[in-house]
Amino acid sequence: MAAVHDDDDVAAELIARGGDEVARKRSERFGLEGWTYERELLVGITEVLLSVRSTLIAVNTPKGKAPPKVKPLPRPRTAMDRVEALQRQAARHELLAQLTPDHQLD
Repeated sequence: MAAVHDDDDVAAELIARGGDEVARKRSERFGLEGWTYERELLVGITEVLLSVRSTLIAVNTPKGKAPPKVKPLPRPRTAMDRVEALQRQAARHELLAQLTPDHQLD
């Protein structure tokens, strides 16, 4: 399953068909190789604990001092994520090319 969900060609085909929601849900449900449900739960628990820590710091610091921000922990990127990012980038470049004639691609 990890190999299927990490295949750029399959993801591009699904997006071309309109982003098949069932396939999208399936890709969210199954992790990539080495990324298991248990790891996802551990990352979620860690993020909750970091949020609680930030809240405790916020209520115990003087007013005006900002608590530490909680950044989401990294998760694996699927082929669907990569293809969607490439499509957004292409659309952005196309729009910029229309607005600025001398726009160069990155």
